[in-house]
Amino acid sequence: MAVPHLLVGAGIGRVVRRPVVAFGIGVASHFALDALPHVDAASFLRAPTGQDTPAAYAVAVADVLVGVLLLAWAVRRAGPGWARAMVAGALGAMMMDAVEYVPVWGSPLSHVSLCAKIFALHHAISGRLPDAEWPVGFSTQIIVALLMVWALSRGHGGPRHA
Repeated sequence: MAVPHLLVGAGIGRVVRRPVVAFGIGVASHFALDALPHVDAASFLRAPTGQDTPAAYAVAVADVLVGVLLLAWAVRRAGPGWARAMVAGALGAMMMDAVEYVPVWGSPLSHVSLCAKIFALHHAISGRLPDAEWPVGFSTQIIVALLMVWALSRGHGGPRHA
């Protein structure tokens, strides 16, 4: 799911406050979050062959849109001084999925040796659970997302005034 990745990336940016560093740590956070047991947002909407259906794409788009709206909320709450770092962290956190799973470029890149190795690592560390274990797989993502909403809602990122 995009929501936990985007929110964790935003949190990283809010803490480190440097866009380039936030982006890099965001990329690393993607692998860390993917190691947790999880299911994909559209898992239940795939065809029996494993192919994505229009409904699966719709859920994926909705997931990204909710994540972007929550990211915008978090950035607005933190203040303009943190916007670039938070967005950079969020982009880094989503980069792996955006590169691998968007068919337009993901499919051609899968034939590039270095990309194929990175994609293989991405799958090797994945804690993706079978769809039948959705209560555990979905709950880990909800817990991460709720914890990040809570953390990002705590005060604002700007300087404190007496």
